[in-house]
Amino acid sequence: MAKPSTPVDRTKLEAALREAEKDGPLGNLTKLWEAAAAIYNKNPGVQPITFSVVLLRAKEWNIQVKTQPGRKGGPMSEEHKAALLAGRGQRRPRSEKMKEFTPTFEALRRDLNAHVDTRRFLPVVDAAEKGSLTAAIKLKCLDCCNWQTGEIKLCTANDCSLFPHRPYKPGAADEGDEAGDESVPDEELEEAAA
Repeated sequence: MAKPSTPVDRTKLEAALREAEKDGPLGNLTKLWEAAAAIYNKNPGVQPITFSVVLLRAKEWNIQVKTQPGRKGGPMSEEHKAALLAGRGQRRPRSEKMKEFTPTFEALRRDLNAHVDTRRFLPVVDAAEKGSLTAAIKLKCLDCCNWQTGEIKLCTANDCSLFPHRPYKPGAADEGDEAGDESVPDEELEEAAA
């Protein structure tokens, strides 16, 4: 059952909005709605309203106001701007961060080269080492499923944080066609293994 709407006197609401903005626009719309609600509620004989009712009625009746929507957090101070500019350009690229794991990738290459069936995944290792998150997820899923792509389709570990991002999902036509997929498509992997 729907809650009945709060009765609002349109002329008194418009007067309250004009009164709230008499000295010019307020900092943001929330401040305007709150101020208008406080002014409106001072009228004798009206049912008190909240700022959200003022918002809804102002939009419903298309009441024009001077106050513009504010930016989240308000205007940026000069110190904050300087700190923001100083921090730019200090991030390391992912490919550079992955160099810290070179021994891990080398060991993985040795293990994959030891078996004919798993050599086709070497390009995925290269892509992960270059910083591809998609390739890293693919490697983790392959490792978890003992390098069997068919097992990834059958994966039931939906509590795994990578489950929604896993490759080889049932019904997926081609993993290389996914948007943002930086890894090597399966056809190229098979060609590389040949």
